[in-house]
Amino acid sequence: MPFPRILHCLVCEQIRRERNNLSSILGFYGITPDVDIIVQRLGAPLGRLSFLLICGEGGGHYRLAFRIISPTNETLIDAPPLDAEIRGNSPRYNLGLGINAIRFTAAGIYTMRLFTDNALVYETTFRVREALPGEIQPD
Repeated sequence: MPFPRILHCLVCEQIRRERNNLSSILGFYGITPDVDIIVQRLGAPLGRLSFLLICGEGGGHYRLAFRIISPTNETLIDAPPLDAEIRGNSPRYNLGLGINAIRFTAAGIYTMRLFTDNALVYETTFRVREALPGEIQPD
């Protein structure tokens, strides 16, 4: 069975799985492609970046991998493959993907690509830019 159709992609700092197929979203950036990630300084590590993929109906076992491509078409992240199983024939499936300490070295449009069994099944974009003076409050 093909991977379920991806309906939406939420971008946030962290996703936490909860009971009853719920997810907690922390540090919400937006829904792609209308996402602006504002960094204090380009090249500095961002704590965590996560993608919550809201999928339609489906079921089966999949070998997933995802990549983040820079505005200059270079691979910034090539995450190792992971196994995902959708039990039965679920009417809705949420898939969370996360990256620790990502470094955006340039401002512009980045691309996230999801692969199942080495075939591209989803692609979306988001923007990254450096903060303007006073835009990000210090901790």
